[in-house]
Amino acid sequence: MFGRVLDYPYADTDKLAKMVPNEIHITIKKAMEQNRELKELYETDETIRNILNISMALEGMPRQASTHACRNSYNKRASRHIRSAICKRPEVFPHNI
Repeated sequence: MFGRVLDYPYADTDKLAKMVPNEIHITIKKAMEQNRELKELYETDETIRNILNISMALEGMPRQASTHACRNSYNKRASRHIRSAICKRPEVFPHNI
């Protein structure tokens, strides 16, 4: 839940997170349809509404846009160039590996 980033107490955000059913690809809107208590909190508590509105705006966005280095494979020659570009100290990344 986005509430932790906004400095809302852990207990509050944990309570909200536990109200969302443990279902693959569930959205907050779907969760409110399935959980009446969550919907009532959304409608009556301005803080909860704020947390959930921001969370819904962020829903579905990628968490990161990076590629892990282990996903890439290099031959010895390419890895030598990469190592030398990353670290100029041969004792850390020997070029003869």
